[in-house]
Amino acid sequence: MAARSLASAVLLLAVGAVAACTTDPVHQAEVDELGPEASNIPQGQYHRAGQPCVVCHGSEGPAKTQFSIAGTIFNGPGASSSLVGVSGVTVSLEDDSQSRFQVTTNCVGNFWVNPSDWNPQFPVLVAIAGGATTQTMQSHIGREPSCGQCHQLQGANNYFRSPGPIYLQRTDDPNFKGDPTCPVQPPTPVGLTPL
Repeated sequence: MAARSLASAVLLLAVGAVAACTTDPVHQAEVDELGPEASNIPQGQYHRAGQPCVVCHGSEGPAKTQFSIAGTIFNGPGASSSLVGVSGVTVSLEDDSQSRFQVTTNCVGNFWVNPSDWNPQFPVLVAIAGGATTQTMQSHIGREPSCGQCHQLQGANNYFRSPGPIYLQRTDDPNFKGDPTCPVQPPTPVGLTPL
């Protein structure tokens, strides 16, 4: 009986040690760096606009839903405007095998692609279009599935590493408030303001 108890204890310790080693500390640091959820925006399609979505929505989680590519499109910033998400922007993607896919932004400017809908072979070319405005990314996406990983707000620590957020158009229209029917009002990311 004592041998069985000892064997059970050793097995339990071994399982615990393996479980403790399965968490990638680098990935966990990236998740932690995103900070807490905004209290006024529930988790779901409207949350964390402008953040690197696939940090959580990748194979390592912690989100249950995986994305193959995801990002946010903004309008702005001008001298008096803030980052406001743009709804209805068509994001056109083409991968290395010339497979094409289109997705449309929601009212906070977020878009995402589920791997079951399109799982690209990187590199990927991107163009965005809304109204009379079209923008084409001048380089390809090499392998990073989160637009927000490279397209961050520029600050002293990343000024030369980030091209800044993705804008449908740069505008100084103080009247642009985004989609008035959006459940998140204003559709401006919490904690993100342009320089």
